[in-house]
Formats: sequence, structure tokens, C-alpha cells
Amino acid sequence: MAALTSNQSGNFTASATWGGTTPSDGDTFTIAAGHSVTSSTVDMPTNGYGDITIHGCWSLQSGSQFKLNGRATVYGGESNYFTEGVSDSAGKFEMKPDTHLVLKGTNSDQHALWCETQTKTQVICDGDEATLNTVISCSNYIDYNSDFLPVATASNFAAGDWISVYSRGQGYKNCSDESFFVHDIDTTAGSHKIYYRQFVSPTATIQKFLTPRVIEVDNAKVFRVGYKIIFGTGADRNVVTITGIDYNRNHIAMSALVSGTIPNLIGETIYQTGNEKPHNNGFGKDLVTDTSPAANQLFPESGSQVRRNATTLTTAIESADSTTDIVVGNAADLSVGDVILIDVNNDTDTNWDYDTRYTITAIDGTTLTLDDQVRYVHKVGSLVTKVTRNCRITSEDADDRVFVYVEVWTAGSGGAFTRRIRFRNVEFSGLGGNTNSNYYRAGVCISGYNGGLDPNNTGDASNYGFQSEITNCVYDGSQCNSTTTYRGFYQRQSWGLHFRNNICYNSDRGIFAHSYGGHAQYMGNYSTRAAYTTFFLDNHYENYAEASYNYITRSDDYGMLCYHLRENVPRRHWIVLNHEQRGFYHFYACSNQLWDRMYIDGFRYWPYLGEANGDTLFLDSYIKNRWDCTAPDGSGQVYSNYILMGGPARVEWDRTTGKYGMGIYQEYNHEIDALAMQGGQCLREWVNDGGYWKVKFGSDSAAGAMDTVYVPPQTTVRLSCEIKSVGSDGSFTYPYLTARKSGDWKRGRYRLGEYDTTDFSSTTIPKSAKGNSFLEQAQYTNASIGDFQEKQLTIQPQEVGYYLVYGVRVSSTNTREEHFLMKEPVVRFDQRTSAQVRLDRNTDRRVVTRSNFNTIKKRISGRI
Repeated sequence: MAALTSNQSGNFTASATWGGTTPSDGDTFTIAAGHSVTSSTVDMPTNGYGDITIHGCWSLQSGSQFKLNGRATVYGGESNYFTEGVSDSAGKFEMKPDTHLVLKGTNSDQHALWCETQTKTQVICDGDEATLNTVISCSNYIDYNSDFLPVATASNFAAGDWISVYSRGQGYKNCSDESFFVHDIDTTAGSHKIYYRQFVSPTATIQKFLTPRVIEVDNAKVFRVGYKIIFGTGADRNVVTITGIDYNRNHIAMSALVSGTIPNLIGETIYQTGNEKPHNNGFGKDLVTDTSPAANQLFPESGSQVRRNATTLTTAIESADSTTDIVVGNAADLSVGDVILIDVNNDTDTNWDYDTRYTITAIDGTTLTLDDQVRYVHKVGSLVTKVTRNCRITSEDADDRVFVYVEVWTAGSGGAFTRRIRFRNVEFSGLGGNTNSNYYRAGVCISGYNGGLDPNNTGDASNYGFQSEITNCVYDGSQCNSTTTYRGFYQRQSWGLHFRNNICYNSDRGIFAHSYGGHAQYMGNYSTRAAYTTFFLDNHYENYAEASYNYITRSDDYGMLCYHLRENVPRRHWIVLNHEQRGFYHFYACSNQLWDRMYIDGFRYWPYLGEANGDTLFLDSYIKNRWDCTAPDGSGQVYSNYILMGGPARVEWDRTTGKYGMGIYQEYNHEIDALAMQGGQCLREWVNDGGYWKVKFGSDSAAGAMDTVYVPPQTTVRLSCEIKSVGSDGSFTYPYLTARKSGDWKRGRYRLGEYDTTDFSSTTIPKSAKGNSFLEQAQYTNASIGDFQEKQLTIQPQEVGYYLVYGVRVSSTNTREEHFLMKEPVVRFDQRTSAQVRLDRNTDRRVVTRSNFNTIKKRISGRI
């Protein structure tokens, strides 16, 4: 084995490149600064070439297959980006379409493609577009709420396709990425159109037409006046604006007369359409057309691409292991030999570890023949995604422990922004599992403060003249036999990164955005089959950040795991589907963190909303669970007649402040007047017609629907609440109306120095010491079955001001199969407070002041 240093630019296999020596198996190499060494042939020696030190440029050109049994390290620190013949230019690694880098090495070898924390280093890997794509075709741009996407060609797009619309060259300060599902297409010559529905859309079914402009639907509450809606296809296709809604009668008035044949439209589904972001004409400047910019060149805005992320099954697979054929919406971008994934979207499989990877062996129109029988049941509409890319970085076999690592650079100072990192249409397969570092375990770790394009900054192209990105790539962990943690796409302490339209399959932490994701954008990604979480969003903030239009399925522990979301940046349109334990976990977040247009379904435990959050807000989101009693038909696949909350113990009635772990679901399940609240290990839905909450206590003996209020000194409190037990047999422990002091001593126990005791203090013995506490409670009885029963508590005046925690709670898990109707608790004081009070409560109802609790006040209207 020889150690070779480049003598000039040239082909890797040419002896002249290395001063007269031909490379051999096991040799190591140094590419000198200013030299460009290209690989364009099959270079796959038995053991593989050794370490490659890159001070110049190593370029894998079309046709290259290269086995590396070592580490390829890109170095920089020079004055210029790589320029052939310039000795003070930095290192660069690049891959072009139709290339394959094979990495070989054991756990102790630590073999990898590695980029150092040095200025002006570059890693640029570009494959060809792997899936169907086109561009927006219009004058200038399409504005908000367009009826359709005008495109260069709509041919081969199919109903049900998941598409992404995005602009590559807009820079980190702009995020125009948006995803849709194709509803219909129009291929009229010279005027191609894609009609679409929003990524997470409310739906209703047409019952009848009252007039050509008024529809009756099954549920009009999911729509709003001003929404643009779409229904029907072809000659029956309608795109109209809602001009009026009668919610009581489920009538919707439209801006135009219905088109097509009315009987054909009965039973059709109505969706919301209209883009929420403007999109530029796609024939603008694009980085693909100019891959070697001048040193100070800044790119103008790129036009909008329209890309198919997935097609779908159009014929259901009704039984497992029964056929090798599937029928998809369109197969124009698929070929024999391609690897695909079929999302396990059914109502019966409730685990996570499903092998959904197949190879296509034959194609007949839209029918694909696969290399194995379809192993699971699949519904119509299940996503079919393409794994194969023609720019590949893989292991040699499943026992290798190799990886890609762009080294962490933890600050913008020192030239970090001059580092340029881009992976487009790259397949990463069999990487990860190296236990020497979490960065190596991942397999693909793109870290640090890399360049973020800012077209407005014309004076600093080195720092702001390039957009670092991971776009249209695939992580396939199924080809590595490691089961260690962190496997997947790992972004650590990134800045301004664009991470879009990627696929992560068979991982541990899925797509992991870790430790300061300043201005990072995570858009249009698909992640499935994860041993821990399919998407881990951590420290995601700064004002240009966004995470939207992601589709995540089949994790073992957490579908979406969120930590330290300290800024309320856009996070909208997520599909979180079929996760074995929890679909959603949220901790250490700012108060009132907003999640808009979420679709969460198929989970054992409701969202874990930690005690170290403020309220978590879900707006206009669909969160029903086919796996428990909140299923549309009331009978869950896993828990037929109850729910599991499984929140932290600190949110339970005897430890809470009344506001721990709160989730507020406004416009719940898209309905205009619907409200639900989660907290204290229970879920309550507001029933407008009855004026009460429908409460489901989770399987927890300390669950409670609690609230808090400030009580001034020397104030008597009368607390009352009515509940109705829906259960009919009384074979459960009835709830309690409960009140205690917030921040109390051992949940109302005497402070006598005992380790524990069952004696509770009552307010009949007032105490001035704030360290002491009390617990008052009254249990409901069988009188609550079939009718509302009221219970009252009188809290005697205390000598000091305090916060009162109060509500209805349970003491046994045998209430989980029941549900209760609870009117809002009424709090009355015998005197007004003498100070201005600020409260953070679960209700906007004011405290009632009564000097005498025994006097009943009546109003002429008869209302009290």
C-alpha cells in the first residue's frame, strides 16, 4: 500500500495524476490544493482504497463507482473556494448524477465522508430528479388562493399524488414551500393545470343540491365563509368560493352555479383548495443551471418547482401476502429495479416495525409487480414513495459502520458561513450505527453553521451567497443491521438549513433537528418505521424558521417529539398517523405554542404535553383516534371504550397548579364552534347545545379536570359544580368535587413531620402560616346517573391570600370506561378583592361575589 499525492489534475486512475504511480487496492491519497481529480469509471478493488485527504477537488463524474475503505476528508482554511490551478483555494468534494460511493469499514475504523470545520470547504452532491416534476408557468407569479397551479406540463400527475411546490434559490429568509394533494388535472394544450386540495383539509360529503348554488352537506361546520372549495372531477369539477353557511341546516352557498351533472356529484367529497403562499414563475434562474458561480455572484430568486413526492395506491390490498401486484395513480417516474415504499395505512395494524420496502420487477401501465408478496393490508390512498436515486452513498454490506459527517461548527464566527453543503437527490443507504459518537451513529449528520443564501446581501457572497440544503434525498436504514440509537438524518446546530422533500425509512430518531436550529426550514418530508421517533424537532427557532407539510408514520415511541420550541414560528399542516405509542410529544416549549391544521390519528396515548410547557394550542386541527373511544364510530381498534392519556405525574390533580400540561383544541376537528381541552390526565369536549363539558378521564387514578383562582385574605369561597354520570350501572367509583391550596404541603396533609399520613387538614381550622394547607372534597353519588347532581364546598376564610386549585377528579381507574357531563364549576366569593388580579385560568368566567350564599337571586327572565 502506497501513500500517493497528486502531482497534477487528472483522472483518478491515471498514473500521471499521482506522479507516475497507478493507484492500487489499499493505497491512500492526498489531493493537493488547486488539483482536480476526477473519477468516472468502476473503481471497486477488493478491499477498497484507503484514506483520501482532499485539499483540492475530488469529483465523482457520471459512471463512477468507487469503493472507499477509509475516510475521505475535505479540508479548507484557504482564501478562495476551489479553483483549479489556484494553490490557496479550499477543498471540495462533489458527486454528479449516475455515481455511487461505496463506504466500507468496521466500527473501530470510523470510515466516512467527512467535512472539516474550515473555511470555504464544499460538499456538493447532486443526482438527477428522481420523481415527476414540472414548473409553475405563468406571468410573474401566482397569488394567494389560486384555483389551480398553472404548470408547464400536468401530464402524468394523478389524483391523490402528494406534490410539493418550492423555490430553490430564494434563500433562508423566504420559505415558499407548500405541499398539496392532487385532485384533478387538465392537459388542454397550452394551458396545463393541476387542481389540488390542501395538505390537511376539512372534508364534507355532498347530500343534495337545494339550488344550483346551494349544497347540503353532512357537516358544514368544518368550513368557513370565504373558503375556496373543490369537488368533482373532469366535466363535473367545481372550484368555487363559499359565500354563506347555515350551520344549523348544513347548507353552503357558493359563488357560482354548479358545473356538470348534479346527480354525479351526490356523495362526492368537498375539500378546501387555494394556495396559502405565492409561487414564482418556474422559468426563472435556478441554481442547477449555474453550478460554478463567480466568487461574488448572488443568485436572484429561483422559480417554483412542482415535484411529486409520492403517488398512491388506487386499488386496496385487502389481505396480506395475497398478491405481488399493486396499482398506483401513475408510474411514469418508476422503472424496473426501482425500490419503493408502501405506507402501512390501515385500521388493523397498530405496531411500527413494518418492512414496506419492495423492488419493482415489472411494470404494466399503472400496475407494478414487486419482488415479494405485499406483506400488509393497505387502503386506497396509501402513499407509494420512490427510494432509488442515481447519486448514491452506501455501505458495502449490512455489517459496515460507516457514515457521512459534516463536522459541527457551533458559531457563525471564524468563517463558518463560508462552508457550502448541498445534497440533492442523493440516496444514503446502509449508513450509521457507529458507536464511537452520536454523530457517527446517525449515518448522515449534517451539522454546524453552514452558508445560508441571502439575495439581499450583495456585498458578502462568501457568507451569504449559497444555500445549504438537503433536498429530495433518502435515508434507507434497512440495509444496515445496527439497532443503535440516533440512526437517521441528523442535523445538529444548523443555521439557515433547507431540509425539504426527503424520505427517512427504518431509522431510530428519524429526522432529528437537534440543538439550535436557527432559521431552519423542514418542509414536505416523509418519515416512517422509526424505533424511537419519526421526527425529532429540538431548539427550532429564529424568525425565518418553519416546519410544515410533513407526513410521519409508524414510530415505536413518538411520532413527533418536540423539545425547546422557544419561538412561535409557523408549524402547520402535519399528518401524524399510526404511531404505536404516542403521536405527539411536546416539552420545554414557550407558552401558547401554536400548531395549526394538524392531522393526528392512530395512537395509544394522547399527546404528551409536559409540565414544563405553557398551554399548547391546536388550531383548526383534526385529532380523533381510531384506536380509542374517540374514533368516529365510538369504538376504538385498541381501546374500544376508553382513552389513555399517560401524561407526566405532575399534571395530576394532587400535584398540578391547574394549568400544567394543558392542550387547547380550538376549532376542534375543524368545526367552527368546537372546543376541547386536555389536561390533568383527561380530555373534555365542550357541548354547545348543552352548555357543559363531556369529560373522559384517562386510565389514571389521579386524573382531574382542574382549574385555579386567586383568593384574597379573609375571603370565604363557595364552590359548586354539577355533573351527570353517563354510565347506567354505577359499577365505578364516583368522582369528587375537590379543592386545595396551590403550592401546598403534601397535598393538604398536616405538616407534622411525618413521612406520610392519611390525615388531611380542613379549612374549618384557619391557619396563617403559608406552609400549611387544606383539602376539601365531596363525592358525587348515584344520584348523578341520568341527571345532573350538584355538589358544593365551602372554603373558610384564610388569613393570607392564596391560589385555590379546584375541580372534579377521580380516585380510581375504573372510571375510564365511563364519561361524565360536567358543567363549568362556579366560584363565589363573599367579598370583592381590593386589588387588581391577573389570572391564568382554564375559563374566562369571572368569579361571582355574594355577601350571603343562602340568598337566591332571581332575574325577571328566569335565568340565574
